[in-house]
Amino acid sequence: MAKTLGVRIDPQVTMDVHRIFRMPGTINSKSGLIKMKCNELESFDPLDDACLLGSRDVEVKTKISSQINFKLKGQSFRIREKILKLPLFVAVYLICKGLAEVTN
Repeated sequence: MAKTLGVRIDPQVTMDVHRIFRMPGTINSKSGLIKMKCNELESFDPLDDACLLGSRDVEVKTKISSQINFKLKGQSFRIREKILKLPLFVAVYLICKGLAEVTN
């Protein structure tokens, strides 16, 4: 069917029900970003538009050996310390990426 219609199918995605049937509003366990409908693909920025968790500070311990730089919600972050307080949306993103853990 794929060859007939000319559709390219990614078997890793189509076989993973978590990718196909994720409910809108649920959190992606690999990024901490929210599943949401995208109306304007050209202007959609998942690191801004799908980053909906709160901004209250939480303490995390990073697992990085050198500085990392990234942007979320239109804000730039430079992470280099081992234990620091970060906005919840940043902490969850780093934890999901395996780059940090919650401190006790």
